[in-house]
Amino acid sequence: MQPMICGKCGYDLRGLPERGGCPECGNTYDKNNFSGIAKPDNIYRKSETIAFWLKILTLVFGGIVIMGCSGVLSLFAVNPQKPLITGGVICCMMMLIAIAMITLKWIEDREE
Repeated sequence: MQPMICGKCGYDLRGLPERGGCPECGNTYDKNNFSGIAKPDNIYRKSETIAFWLKILTLVFGGIVIMGCSGVLSLFAVNPQKPLITGGVICCMMMLIAIAMITLKWIEDREE
């Protein structure tokens, strides 16, 4: 059960009638249509976390795909080292960006 919190003062409205006024500040609320009730930010936080990890997965799998494509290109290239080196550099850059993003998120979460 999600908490019912007054949108004005943050008072916990659980156990109170479906409609009424907040005992702390007098703000009117209606639990049926959530008027006067604070919107929980859990949904936003979950979607933010999911989006973050999707970005990380995109970087990691993108780097793997680029490395694989450069490996295939090296089979047909006159100079097989060029596609491998280029793919390796791009792949490493993508992995470093993913590591940097994870590190920054970790630092940010630690500060909260």
